[in-house]
Amino acid sequence: MIRVLVVGALHPEGLALFRARCAVAETPAPSPSQLAEAQVLIVRSAYRVDQTLLDRMPRLKTVGRPGSGLDQVDLDACRKRGVAVLSTPEAVAPAVAELVLGFLLRLARSPASSGPGGPHSSDSGSGR
Repeated sequence: MIRVLVVGALHPEGLALFRARCAVAETPAPSPSQLAEAQVLIVRSAYRVDQTLLDRMPRLKTVGRPGSGLDQVDLDACRKRGVAVLSTPEAVAPAVAELVLGFLLRLARSPASSGPGGPHSSDSGSGR
């Protein structure tokens, strides 16, 4: 059975999919034995995947990053080790679209007061 290590939180539906097919360990701070045994590593944006971590994970085959951004993953080190890196950047697209739409609606309702120092604001925008 494939051993999956989830560092941080993962949506319950995603966890259920993994648990149906794999042995899953979920923890915010993995132990040395969990790292050594994992074949798949699922990380959030705060967890760094670098050469030092890869050296502690001899069985690792895949790194998964739910969401967008791979800034914390050393892609060169993973490629040299033959570790596949997967992400889901499109997963956050609806939330970004909703945020932009909200900003546009606010701007359309009251363009003069949308920023610091607007006529309906007590903030002068001077940073004091």
